[in-house]
Amino acid sequence: RILKADCNNEFHGHPNSGNFCLPMGGIAPFLEGKVTCLDINKDKVEKTRLLYPELDIQIGSVTQIPFDNQTFDVVLDLSTLDHIEFSEGEKAISEYRRVLKTAGTLILAVWCGNEDLGHQTFYYLREKIIKWLKKSFVINYEIELMEEVNHHLILWQCIKHVGTP
Repeated sequence: RILKADCNNEFHGHPNSGNFCLPMGGIAPFLEGKVTCLDINKDKVEKTRLLYPELDIQIGSVTQIPFDNQTFDVVLDLSTLDHIEFSEGEKAISEYRRVLKTAGTLILAVWCGNEDLGHQTFYYLREKIIKWLKKSFVINYEIELMEEVNHHLILWQCIKHVGTP
């Protein structure tokens, strides 16, 4: 079972969205297994449900995931965390840990900046993300997917520590 943190790719992957860089239907239809998308934006959830009624799309926040402990085998966050206030980032990662099964996998892509901008969403410090991840996960790999002036899109693949609730 897979939790995808938002339905943005699915909403913008629709042929009429004007965004042609995403596959039709977004990412979720390409994932094997039962996929649940979680998004805080009620309007986007309702519109995406109309576009793709076969997708399981729930309304909720990644800082308070409305599922039981150890529900998912995989949590997939493709640049959702960097739309959350810095003060809530560690809480979201903690929630990802909570809903993952023992030895479950977290795939996390985050835009990271070269300096702490303090008050803005986007551009977390890479070192801060790594510190939060190491509390509950083993980082299998990290790769820079994209680089722009003063910020980078970093992808981590992590496994939940055995014995971590």
